[in-house]
Amino acid sequence: MQLRQQQVDQFHKKRQYTSLYRQISVVTGAASERGRIWPLIIFVFVWCTLVYNFIAYWTWCPNGWACVLGALDYAGGVPVHMAAGMSALAYCFMLGRRQPVTHPEQDRPHNITNIFLGTALSWFGWFGFNGASGLIASSRAVLACVVTNLAACTGGFTWCMLDYCLSKPKYKFTLFGFCMGSMAGLVCITPASGFVGPAASLVFGIGGSTCVYFGRKIKILLRIDDAFDIFAQHGVGGFVGCLLTGIFAEKYIPALDQVTIQGGWLDGHWIQFTYQLALACKNRKTTEFYICSFYSFSCGRCLEFSCYNSDSFCYEQNSWFNFTSDQGRRTARY
Repeated sequence: MQLRQQQVDQFHKKRQYTSLYRQISVVTGAASERGRIWPLIIFVFVWCTLVYNFIAYWTWCPNGWACVLGALDYAGGVPVHMAAGMSALAYCFMLGRRQPVTHPEQDRPHNITNIFLGTALSWFGWFGFNGASGLIASSRAVLACVVTNLAACTGGFTWCMLDYCLSKPKYKFTLFGFCMGSMAGLVCITPASGFVGPAASLVFGIGGSTCVYFGRKIKILLRIDDAFDIFAQHGVGGFVGCLLTGIFAEKYIPALDQVTIQGGWLDGHWIQFTYQLALACKNRKTTEFYICSFYSFSCGRCLEFSCYNSDSFCYEQNSWFNFTSDQGRRTARY
């Protein structure tokens, strides 16, 4: 029995490391095309120490205040996605906007092949993220994979319909829209994948995709350069998923693994929604506090970096790339 517990503890530690690496890959996307590597390494180290460790402890440790309170997060909607999304927003504020080297339209998504490939790989990996979060192969793990797939499909379809009706030109389906919507559905279902059934997962896909679709407008209002819509996808999507978990969580699903919860609002436990709201808001405040403190007292302006001064993009003759704005294109020089 003791050996079995040690194996579970070791697996849980490995899962925490995996979640941490996922967060780092998400946060560093905010520095695309304008961030230096060494300030980024310092930022990631401090962020992992002061942000992720605390939020993960609150959420998953039996002694964490959120776990003691009764907040639910099965696979990391708050510690992973929401924390990374809020941190990416703060990091974008620090770095400022990218400076166009040819024309402003160059920052738009342009390689749909890579977008589709990345979405497919992430979609496949999500089955491991959500399905294995229970640390056991059981019916609950299978159900977590099912609801994950349903939420992703529903999210992609919802985004396509929103693009069909609202985007310009109208009445046009895009593969980019399906990829964005499916990722929004995957993020939204993450905290609830081990607590909701197939019917509720459709709501997560629709609600998550819709909120992320309109949440992308926030970067326009705040005038930030979020190249990969990290804040909308992970920050807004994780927040919506956390709140919906408090509404649609069901008692019988965790009972498949002999885990007892009181259920969500629709199960008659309405206060679960307030627990989820408390966890989400505390995560946001903590992330903002530590990021702003780190920016003010540690690195300051050294985190801001113009793409004109980077090692990969500059006008020097010995650079890797030489940009020719008069021709409206960039040519490689090796």
